[in-house]
Amino acid sequence: MVAASESEKVRAISEVHYDERRVVVVRNSVDPDVFNNISMNNHQPREKLVLTIGRLAYQKNAMMFLDLVEIICAQRSDVSFVIQGGGFLGHLEEEVKERIQQSAVLRNHCTLLPWLAQTSTRALYERCSVFVLTSRFEGMPNTLLEAMMYGKPVVATNVDGSRDVVMHGVTGFLVDVGATELMAQYVMHLLDDDDLRARIGRAARLRIRSHFLAGTNIRKLEKIYDQYS
Repeated sequence: MVAASESEKVRAISEVHYDERRVVVVRNSVDPDVFNNISMNNHQPREKLVLTIGRLAYQKNAMMFLDLVEIICAQRSDVSFVIQGGGFLGHLEEEVKERIQQSAVLRNHCTLLPWLAQTSTRALYERCSVFVLTSRFEGMPNTLLEAMMYGKPVVATNVDGSRDVVMHGVTGFLVDVGATELMAQYVMHLLDDDDLRARIGRAARLRIRSHFLAGTNIRKLEKIYDQYS
């Protein structure tokens, strides 16, 4: 079995009872060409924008993100929020849309976008101040890798995959699923402290460069195929 993260490997062995000798980890990765073409000269956005990207499905837990919006907006009005992920295998999309429409706070501060072309998604990463992921479970979330590649601090739930990417207090922050008040505190702390946001963003990008570029993991996967072909 090829696991996407160390956490996933542990779960495969302890819960699914795979033979440890037959489970290897090949991490999800980012394209080194994209990584190298990102300019970090203007890494501090002018606006306070909090971004999440993911299908509107149970796994991605969009309702926790909407809870986050309401908690933060109860304390301040200078933050905008974007969810990108409408229209792609999202069985909760109508529920999310209805909740947004029923809340003046959500209507005014939270924008729901469909899946976009890569160039448009890239622009969102560049615009955002903080990236958030509220998943109930993961394998190895590509959106966290991409946000960190763009030098963005992340606040994510402490689940398999995410905990393998985010170093708490170094490249971002981790909270338990449902700990929305604590997540809001971390997000607002990052929004209000330019130096902290920049420092964590730099550390996030360095972690991607050190551990999550595709070249190394492609070679590892090729060796596995050679071994079992």
